[in-house]
Amino acid sequence: MAKESLTNFDVTALTRELRDAILGFHIANIYQIDSATLLLKLRRPRQPPKTLLIEAGRRMHLTAYKREKPPKPPAFCMALRKHLRRGRIIDVQQHDFDRIVSIHVEGQAGRFQLVSELFGAGNIILVDMEGRILQALRYRRMSHRNIIRGEVFKYPPSSPVNPLTLTIENLEEIREYGDLEVVRGLVRHLGISGLYAEEILLRAEVDKKKPCQEITDEELQRIHMQTCGLASAIRVGSLEPQIVVDGEEWVDVVPVKLQVYANLKSITFESFNQALDEYFAKLEAKRIASAETKGEEEEKKRLERVLEEQREALEEFRRKAEDARKIGDKIYTHLGELSQILHEIRRMRAEGIEWTDVEERLKQEAPLAVLSISPAESSVEVDLDGLRAKLDFRLTAQENASKYYEEAKKWERKAQGAEKAMKKTLEELEKVESRIESAKAQKPKLERAERHKRAWYEQFRWFQSSEGILVVAGKDAKSNVRLARRRMEPSDIVLHAEIAGAPLVLVKNGEKAGVKTIREAAQFAASHSRAWKMGLNAIDVYWVRPEQVKLSAPSGQYLPKGALMIHGKRNYIRGVSLRLAFGILRKNGEEIELLWGPAETIKEKTPIYVAYCPGNTPARVLAEQIRKRLMQVAPSELRKKISQIPPEEFRRRIPYGTGRIVSS
Repeated sequence: MAKESLTNFDVTALTRELRDAILGFHIANIYQIDSATLLLKLRRPRQPPKTLLIEAGRRMHLTAYKREKPPKPPAFCMALRKHLRRGRIIDVQQHDFDRIVSIHVEGQAGRFQLVSELFGAGNIILVDMEGRILQALRYRRMSHRNIIRGEVFKYPPSSPVNPLTLTIENLEEIREYGDLEVVRGLVRHLGISGLYAEEILLRAEVDKKKPCQEITDEELQRIHMQTCGLASAIRVGSLEPQIVVDGEEWVDVVPVKLQVYANLKSITFESFNQALDEYFAKLEAKRIASAETKGEEEEKKRLERVLEEQREALEEFRRKAEDARKIGDKIYTHLGELSQILHEIRRMRAEGIEWTDVEERLKQEAPLAVLSISPAESSVEVDLDGLRAKLDFRLTAQENASKYYEEAKKWERKAQGAEKAMKKTLEELEKVESRIESAKAQKPKLERAERHKRAWYEQFRWFQSSEGILVVAGKDAKSNVRLARRRMEPSDIVLHAEIAGAPLVLVKNGEKAGVKTIREAAQFAASHSRAWKMGLNAIDVYWVRPEQVKLSAPSGQYLPKGALMIHGKRNYIRGVSLRLAFGILRKNGEEIELLWGPAETIKEKTPIYVAYCPGNTPARVLAEQIRKRLMQVAPSELRKKISQIPPEEFRRRIPYGTGRIVSS
């Protein structure tokens, strides 16, 4: 059976690698992709970004695979963002030898611990610097501790013996388990998995089924030495991460080579994180594929039930048709006798003879066996060579035969209808089975996240004008200076809003820019100036050549940090409106691209857009309003894709955190 979660030894190796891999990284964002799984987006200057996956009760590792993020983050995720976003990771620790990892984060609001419990149902708990619980994925009251907001966080009871600090005296206590097999005794005494207990005994050359009380001193020494050796190799030695393969099935992922898997193949990896990522990605893909075919499997079972009911109905219709036709034939075989019986019934009733007497006489005198008479139904039931036939005594024998032949035809028509229905059900069943087989034949897999190498301008604000020209703006005074020093070239055009606290805006290759691009860049400059915060609808913007921009003040004058000096004539664009917009560009089929920039630019690129301006609506609310408005103006086939765009994509592009929608 394939491994489903990490062991204590796995967590030791994982913690060791994570400490080297993510210390000093900042938490750029947090996503909760399902009820138990978090993704932490990690960044650090001049290093590739990383993504840490935490699945409560199951696993934790860096991942290179993409996961679909929900359009609206759950409350737990929002709480984690509030406390941890932009915080720096300062430590990663395993608690004792348990399957518990604590990530220590330092931010503006203080220090926090994100505690991940990777056993049982699992949990993820945010603890403040005083050790109190701020948030938890799951709140619980237990006999030994409570996971309740505001209470002091307590770790669950640990195994009394830690393999990382094991002494021979600790190990001698295993003999107290008496007749219990030593492999089970190790599991219970050290709190380790059965796999690692077997590995230790295999290395120590001790029979795993030997009773604990019969372990000799020499065997105890060997067990102690191998336990400490294995723990030390995983904690500080050379790891040999690998996935264990049995046939075509991946059955385990381990940080070091294990003798218990000596007869199986293995795939080696550079890091344990990478091995974990590949192993669990395959399991995850299988779960996704299973979930996708679950509906098909249920439909198959439903169709099989329908088919069985139709088959039973068809057999019943055929049997009834056959019985009715046989009775019709038997009536003609005994036409004379039946005609006599029917005539006698009508004669005796005409003479006023009671029904009980009529039935009694017929049972004694009739040429065929009369079983019963029903005056209410005007029928007589007779035995025709073993067939029970009910005849209408108001009709002739021939008319009764015709009636049975008509009944046979009716059941035959129903049988034909049942056959058609069965054929249709069989066709549907074959289609469902084909889809299921096709899904099983495909090897399920997750898509790898493409590591996008950021262009230099992505560290600033930027957009492509409707004429296809790059426009870049600083985010603050410091980035304004960096943009001017490092990226301003003689062929550029420089724009600035006529107000303090405005970004420096560069139109790259400005010599090729038309009036349209310059006006769009002016709108970009105006919309990111302090005028937005002040609630202004329009402001003047000017443009100059790069040689007019000075980064230092003349001798004897002072230039504030982050400020620039402009010399010479300024070319003004009066009354530039403060307007930004989001747009949706349809790509292949139902694929979309989210566009953003000055309203004038977005209107030129797509008819599906929403423009916004300064206002009092908080960014959190406005982001959702913009997304909903885009869904309203977009074609129906694109709405689902738009609904999956994370609100953060909208919220982070709303200047000064407020605004309002003006058009769409």
